[in-house]
Amino acid sequence: MTAVDLALASPPYDRVNTITRASFDVAIVMSTFNGGPFLAEQLESVQSQNDIKWKLIWRDDGSTDTTLAIMDSFSRRMPPGHVVRAAEPGVNVGIFRSFMMLLGAALEAPTVAFADQDDVWLPNKLSRALDHLKTVDPSKPAVYCGRQILVDEGLRRIGASLKPRRPPSFPGLLLQNIGTGCTIVMNQAAARAVHASSKPNQSVHDWWVCLYVAAIGGIVLFDDTPAILYRQHQKNAIGASSNFLHRLIRALARGAGAHNAQLVEHLDALLRNEATLTLEAADIARQIKAKYAGSCRARII
Repeated sequence: MTAVDLALASPPYDRVNTITRASFDVAIVMSTFNGGPFLAEQLESVQSQNDIKWKLIWRDDGSTDTTLAIMDSFSRRMPPGHVVRAAEPGVNVGIFRSFMMLLGAALEAPTVAFADQDDVWLPNKLSRALDHLKTVDPSKPAVYCGRQILVDEGLRRIGASLKPRRPPSFPGLLLQNIGTGCTIVMNQAAARAVHASSKPNQSVHDWWVCLYVAAIGGIVLFDDTPAILYRQHQKNAIGASSNFLHRLIRALARGAGAHNAQLVEHLDALLRNEATLTLEAADIARQIKAKYAGSCRARII
């Protein structure tokens, strides 16, 4: 068994120390990987959040630059226990699995926020999210996400990310990921549900969180007011665009095969979780999977 296999051994994504409930409002989970050039600015913006008590839990995904030194320095400046590093070694498992591992470490937190390593949060970023989540019964899974101010490497404004044409819901989330990870904050019910789910082999953390929560009858809240500077640079794991034409060109460049493969991954994962889905979502997932399989057979024949 390889080091990666050991890190992901059953129960899945659960090889980090958990944090216990304390006097904090949100657990921020951050996966780092060679984030040295921009990481300090992101950490400073986390520290500058208005009227929010937070705890940061992070894991490194195999960095070879100054990332670990920056994180260690930041941790030493914070009160004891305020910044917690994952206990397992920095095995490179990729962004999706890394964030799922981190999510399993924050299940006692009232709310959980995803954080990228290269953005800048506006001071009201977390407070806006928590205000939105307070409108939902805490027993009901809920995820907050929103628009971003797109900036270049030097934080010069490019524009604002696009608004979704329709409210985020199932099955629309099968076709489009509207929840950019750096904006996502979820309540405890959502975090626990996602953690317990049978996850796709390949996905991105933000897409699976929004898709699964919607499919089990939870709520996905979208904030039209940006509260984050979303840095666009050559090393972005995913990136965004304020221009529909640019998005279309990028989608065409990826090809239909990649999109279809992700659709199948998500459908298969949803159907493995069929007992937790709403009856409507389970029925839709079965129908789409059957029609997709039928169309594939027709093309082969």
